[in-house]
Amino acid sequence: MFKFYKNVYIDEALQDADGVRKKLEGGLSVLGVFLICVKTGGNGLADIFQSDQLFNRFERGAARTVIGMASGKDGAFKLMAKIASDYETSNGDWNNFKKNFH
Repeated sequence: MFKFYKNVYIDEALQDADGVRKKLEGGLSVLGVFLICVKTGGNGLADIFQSDQLFNRFERGAARTVIGMASGKDGAFKLMAKIASDYETSNGDWNNFKKNFH
């Protein structure tokens, strides 16, 4: 189970973001698309993984919030840097990062 954050970040290189989102919501993975999700447990703030991993047997029951979609792994890391920078500028309190994106 997953949901999209209301103001999901989109990598500018990702083409047809609305179409990608609809496919993901319909249960289809999209080749080359990486997702940034709020980390649900353990250390760290977020997980970055390919969209097909969202539907594997280990992730199917996990409650995930998608906060970013990117084209490729490099795009995902750059987008995560932007998310962190924006968060630092607007909030600065890293203890509440996960709460703010749910």
